[in-house]
Amino acid sequence: SLTDDQLRELHANAPLPSSRSSSSNSNSSSSSSGFPLRGCTHRCIAGSSFAALAAKMPQNNLGWGGKCFNWALNPETGVPSQLINIFSPHYDNASLPDSRRVQGKREARARVYYVDSSRGDGKPAWRFDHSGAEDIYDPERKSMLIVQAFNDEMREVRPGFLLGRIFLKAGSGVHELPIFFGLIQACTADGQFPTTPAERALPPLGNP
Repeated sequence: SLTDDQLRELHANAPLPSSRSSSSNSNSSSSSSGFPLRGCTHRCIAGSSFAALAAKMPQNNLGWGGKCFNWALNPETGVPSQLINIFSPHYDNASLPDSRRVQGKREARARVYYVDSSRGDGKPAWRFDHSGAEDIYDPERKSMLIVQAFNDEMREVRPGFLLGRIFLKAGSGVHELPIFFGLIQACTADGQFPTTPAERALPPLGNP
């Protein structure tokens, strides 16, 4: 697996997102226009830090299984206006029969938008802003998980694969968490874009 430094370099060297209006006036091969994912996705948690290794454990990630994007696109930027996260207590549970993943429910909405200057390196990115999300119940700890402080900054590092850096707003400051994650375009069994988590063709355990 890649180290944190390699992931940060991969994120930094990815083609930079551009708003739909600015991309129409640019011939640069270093920028990409429009948001590349449609409908529901799968996820992977990446990184070599202690925090990333802990986040990969099912009891710590609440069975987070990806995100679903709405179909209404901002006419100026080509970006979906909103996403919702997918959770299943058994998404990563290899002890289940046949080691099969379990489809999840949808919680924790976030706004999606293009930014000219990211927190990570001051260059364009897609931002997922969870400030308006509802709290999520953590059955492992029997407590509520507060997600409103999280912001993700995404770039497409491979076709259909977005790599994200995670930032946490605390008081008047913003701090980066040493955890990276990827979103992978999901498909239905017949190769269409899935509109709900249940329509995703699930990969076997051991894959994203």
